[in-house]
Formats: sequence, C-alpha cells, structure tokens
Amino acid sequence: MHIKLFLFIWVLGYCCETQASSLTDVALHKPTAQGPATWINPAYSDPTTHKSENAVDGIEDTEVVYCTHTTEAKLMWWMVDLQATYRIYRVAVLNRDSMSYRLQNFTIDVFMNDPRAEPDFPVTLGNICAYRKDPVGVSQWAELNCDPRPIIGRFVRVVKSGYEQLTLCEVKVFAPSIQFGRTFERTPNTKSLTEPQHFLGVFSSAMHCALVMLQYTELNVNQFNHLDGRCLGSKTVSGKDIASDEPWSLYIEA
Repeated sequence: MHIKLFLFIWVLGYCCETQASSLTDVALHKPTAQGPATWINPAYSDPTTHKSENAVDGIEDTEVVYCTHTTEAKLMWWMVDLQATYRIYRVAVLNRDSMSYRLQNFTIDVFMNDPRAEPDFPVTLGNICAYRKDPVGVSQWAELNCDPRPIIGRFVRVVKSGYEQLTLCEVKVFAPSIQFGRTFERTPNTKSLTEPQHFLGVFSSAMHCALVMLQYTELNVNQFNHLDGRCLGSKTVSGKDIASDEPWSLYIEA
C-alpha cells in the first residue's frame, strides 16, 4: 500500500525565475475594475467606452477612446486581478495622447486578496511596488520596477491622488509565468509510465524538480529519482500506467 503525502509549492522566487528574460505580462486579458466610477464620455453613445478592461486588451493605441477613464475624486484607482499569485518584478503603464499631464503622482501597490472587501478601501495602501511623481510623457510608456525587491501578490492597483481623472491606455505586469500555491499529491516508491516524459534535468531535491516543472504550464505531473536526481515531467497520468519503482516518487497536482 502506498503512503500518500502532500507537497505544497510556495515558490519564493529562487531557481529559474530570477532572470529578466523569463518575465512575461501576466495581466493581459485578466479581470479589471476602476473607480470611483467609469467616466461616461458625452461624445460617445456607448457608456462603456472607457471601461477598465481597455488597459489589458493588448491594444497599445493611445487615443483616449481606447483607454480607461475614471471620474474625478480625491483618490482614483484602477486594478487587475491576476487570478493567481505571482512574484511581480515591474509594472508598465501607457499614457494617453492628450492631457498627458494627468498621469502623475501615482502609486502602484499589490495585494494578496481583493482589497475592495476592506471597509477603508481605497485609502489603505497595499505593498508598494513603485511611486511616480513626475508626469508621464505623451503616448509614452512608464516602466516602474518594484523597489527594492519584487512583490508577491495577486491584485495589482494603480492609485492616484488629486482631482485629475486617471486614464490608462495599457498596463503590463511583468512576472515569471510560474504561479504560486499549487499542491501536489506525492506517492513514494512509484513511477509513471505515461508517455511522453519530458526530461527536466538532474537536481538535488524534489522541491527543485517541482520548481523547474512549474515553468511549463502544460505539465502537472512530475517524478523525482532520489538516487540520481533525475527529474521528469508529463501532462497526465493514469492508474494503469503507474508502476512500483523504489528510487522514484510521483507528484500529481491535487
């Protein structure tokens, strides 16, 4: 009888995610919101012209019709739900082609949970990634690194104080494509025979093996040989393709 254990992978950012070349935009087409409300432009019949999702639609046009737009308030904000927890390295925002001076004095902060559930929202800040005091240029990108270190979170917000509306034509959140907080069920002394098997390398621990496998979004099964350190990954595994093999442990996403 197999003893089943669980491995909870909470990736803290070491191993293979540290190189800037591995960062991707994890905000594209994700759910968004803005407030205190969306501004309704009298020049357009569609009241959703300046909807919050304009900032993550992949269209980098800076004409205001393609951008988000809030109403005026003491605090104006825009937020994206990344739908998973990431280690965020930097955020880029694209400014509009007119009235560009409005995009200044804004903060980018990050939350683990949806801050709209808090009674003092939007006043309370999350973990601050960056702050920009000076105006962003006309139709220009502003790339802001999370300083002094990357921030782990799920909800990324741009919040601005003052009485000039917040308008964003595009927002990109750069992080490794690795998601966090995934749970794997371990069956020791077991090997999968399911093909194809992807050789991921030779590592010193099952944790290191799992961290590398998490880079491949199409894989959700890995196995680790405790004698020689071989690490294999696959998409699925079926019961009939499992065999007893003492040096191996099989990890299947729960």
